[in-house]
Order: sequence, then structure tokens, then C-alpha cells
Amino acid sequence: MAKSDSIIVLWEVIECLWNASFKVKVLKWAVEWLEILCQINWKMRMHYIKILLWDLVKVEISPYSLDKWRISTRFRWWNDQKLKDDQDLQDFLTE
Repeated sequence: MAKSDSIIVLWEVIECLWNASFKVKVLKWAVEWLEILCQINWKMRMHYIKILLWDLVKVEISPYSLDKWRISTRFRWWNDQKLKDDQDLQDFLTE
């Protein structure tokens, strides 16, 4: 699957679960009850990148199977330089 095929959304971690799974909630839209379960991708697992509560994460959704959710990037705070440089997220936040 090409990187451009995935759907990218900004989420917030609300609960850390077993086996590198996390419960996240949507950050942008007015749907406050929308919470999903997702896992970190293999590269974050390989490099032991830790995800904590209330971190902002970029979640990729496969267009072929909408029940496969994967955390691809972690942002610590809103003033994180990686968050400011990411053009996909800037487009998403300004919609």
C-alpha cells in the first residue's frame, strides 16, 4: 500500500492498553464520543518509541480495511516542531 493511499487523522491518546494498543479519541470534529482502538506501527515498535496519555498521534487508516488503525507519528505538545512542519496535519487543522 502506498503512503498516499492511507487516510490520516489527528487523534489524542486517552488510555494505554495491553500489547502496544491504545484507545484514542478524535480531536478535531464535534464528535466527542468517537473512540477507537489502534496499535503502533512496526517502526515505532522497533525503535521503542513510547506513547503516553494525552499525546497527540497521527493515525493512518487503510482504505481497504477500515477496521485497521495504525499510529504512525507521536507529537508531544502542540508546539512540537514536528507538528508545525507536517504539511498534512496543517492542512487538516485548517479545514
